[in-house]
Amino acid sequence: MGGSGFVGHHISNLLMGEGKEFSILDMRPPSGNDGFISCDITKPMEIAHAGLETVYHLAALRNPRQAQDEMRATFNTNVAGTFNVCDWARRNDAKEIVFFSSYAVYGNVGKCSEKDPVLPCNNYSFSKAEGELVVANFCRNYGMKCAIVRPAPMYGPGLREGLGADLVLRAKKDRKLEFSGDGRQTRQYLHIDDMVEGMRLARDAGGTYNVAGSASISVREIAGIVSEKMGGVPVKFGESSGDFKGDIKGSAMECAALQALGWAPLKDFWKHYPAYLDEVIKAV
Repeated sequence: MGGSGFVGHHISNLLMGEGKEFSILDMRPPSGNDGFISCDITKPMEIAHAGLETVYHLAALRNPRQAQDEMRATFNTNVAGTFNVCDWARRNDAKEIVFFSSYAVYGNVGKCSEKDPVLPCNNYSFSKAEGELVVANFCRNYGMKCAIVRPAPMYGPGLREGLGADLVLRAKKDRKLEFSGDGRQTRQYLHIDDMVEGMRLARDAGGTYNVAGSASISVREIAGIVSEKMGGVPVKFGESSGDFKGDIKGSAMECAALQALGWAPLKDFWKHYPAYLDEVIKAV
């Protein structure tokens, strides 16, 4: 579900490398239409799919700021939509569900592991926490294997949305970067290759896993990289501690559970993020 996007493209590459047959269910087709099935998860799913092994559920309304303004749409997609996906998996005798949750479920607690309670602080994080409960309940009651991954914000080849790409577009259009917040929010930005490998291990083992980069990077640092690459456009920050009410100030996820399976983040942010921005700049 949601396989036409950035993450779905890279998971499709993984599955092709593993020699797996798969279909992509989404509201819009991927760049290559092979195996595409049009699907809107906010409605009951009536698609028959024999021999279903693993369902990768990525479909979601993902923008936290948008989710604050569109709570009903967020609930319908991220919670009720997840119910529809799980019910479809159950009716088609799926063996496993892999659910893409988010680091945001922890809220603003700072350092956290999978043993810590989730404390969502905005509509998006609430919807992801509820989605986890829906998936876990279905898997427990209907005998399906369950894998839940909680990734940090991702970047890498092909991504044309999110903080970095958005800043490049703003810098190109306005020749400046302005923020309502103070830019001190941090995230453990995660290269897509590291996420896919973490997801693969989580899928095979089952359970719930944090997946995050090794360094906490601030909005100020990313804005500085973008400004330099865009010819030194000026950057101005506000005084609030976040860009919107409920914004997560920082995260420090521990990934010991995934590391115990042999995972480690191999893509250094300071090498690979600037290279990713170069790709975005060439594309816009």
